[in-house]
Amino acid sequence: MRKKEHKDAGNILDRLKGDKVIWVITLILFTLSLLTVFGSSSLLAIGNGTDRLSIIKDQVLTALAGLLLVFILSIWGWKGIIRTISRFGFVISLCLLIIVYFRLNLGFLRAASINDSWRIIVVAGFQLHIYEVVKVLFIMYLAWAIDTRENSKFPLTERLCKLKITRTTKDGKKVQIFQWMRKYQDIIYLYLPILIVFGLIQDGSNSTAFIVLTLSLFVLLLGGVKLKNLIIVVSAVVIFTGIGYSIYKMGGSQKRAVETFISRMAGLPPVESYYEALDEGRERDAERILRKIQQPLSARIAIHEGGIFAKGPGGSTQQYLVPVMYGDYVFAFILEEYGFFMGLFIIILYISLMARGSIIARNLDTLFEQLAVGGLTSLICGQAFLHMFVNVDITGKFPLTGQTLPILSHGKSALLMFSIAFGLILYFSRLAKENVKRQEELASKEMEMQNTLSDLDAFETMDDIQDLQG
Repeated sequence: MRKKEHKDAGNILDRLKGDKVIWVITLILFTLSLLTVFGSSSLLAIGNGTDRLSIIKDQVLTALAGLLLVFILSIWGWKGIIRTISRFGFVISLCLLIIVYFRLNLGFLRAASINDSWRIIVVAGFQLHIYEVVKVLFIMYLAWAIDTRENSKFPLTERLCKLKITRTTKDGKKVQIFQWMRKYQDIIYLYLPILIVFGLIQDGSNSTAFIVLTLSLFVLLLGGVKLKNLIIVVSAVVIFTGIGYSIYKMGGSQKRAVETFISRMAGLPPVESYYEALDEGRERDAERILRKIQQPLSARIAIHEGGIFAKGPGGSTQQYLVPVMYGDYVFAFILEEYGFFMGLFIIILYISLMARGSIIARNLDTLFEQLAVGGLTSLICGQAFLHMFVNVDITGKFPLTGQTLPILSHGKSALLMFSIAFGLILYFSRLAKENVKRQEELASKEMEMQNTLSDLDAFETMDDIQDLQG
């Protein structure tokens, strides 16, 4: 009976295709997410008029759905389908962002706001955080575009050129209208999409816009795009941002986004200014200052009180002062309840993911696969470290970003999209493993051939010796 149970357990482990280290990291993060959401969601339960038990049930269902996505993609990650979806990643992202940007209501789906910011699409009652979707989709699109760029044949350009629509120049020559697209492919398929997505996201979230921009530039750099071209893209972003600021100064529609950006870049006002405002009878100013400093200051207090040995599960007090402790400040909550060593353990998990992603990328065949793995691991780990840095920022000078901790923070859309990212990484790790196995088999065959040839040479030498002796 015990042998059968052991065999069944082995079969389950064998079905977990892909890199086993990443599987362990994934399962640990999903398990920890249940602990962190349950412990940090007191204010969320009060705000929703429910209890924490209902929230943890919802989180369990979301986590199970996420794990199912990871499992399906790791086993049945069809390469052709993944590449096709990646090809249309920019178009899909553009459509979603346009719905949110123009606050469209299309009946079966409509744009909605959260925290006075339009970034949600409601589909059949389910709220989909569009920016989380775009992060993953756009990275996959850039991986496809850079890989296609290596062959210099983008499907749309080739189809338009095959139409052979011509125009007559002044000197009587006929030239194809769409021929110019081949010359400016980098601008059409790489730089313009980056600028468009950056601009549309910036209206709702400056931090997300700059994360997408940074990741895009990193993927371009990995893909061999020249540094001078990246500088041109950055310059275009600076000009674009300057135009947005000018519109804001003239009282344009970008007012809220620019004001949020300016206030966050300015950092936190000193705590003393709050007491000074109270002493001087400026209650409104004191309330405004308190709203700015309460959450980040409470997060630092949580980290300080957690210390090395922590307060233990259920011991957090700052979760009652930070409305988004379960999201934007979940790392501070972890340090308060579980202490320094748990925080260090989580950091090691993300560093290990980054290291394994690098190894996987090196063992893949195509540029598309390499850039997809590099981009997705950079998204997960980069956002994780940004979240941690904002949470533990001692100086108070680092701008607040509102970025969640991947998998560990509460949020259905984010968890499901990061689940897809983990599933894709595991699928590509499976391809890398198969590639390494093929190379080992090929090397083994070559070694056998060399040994056979050496043996034949040895036999021929022996025959020569015998002939001489005869």
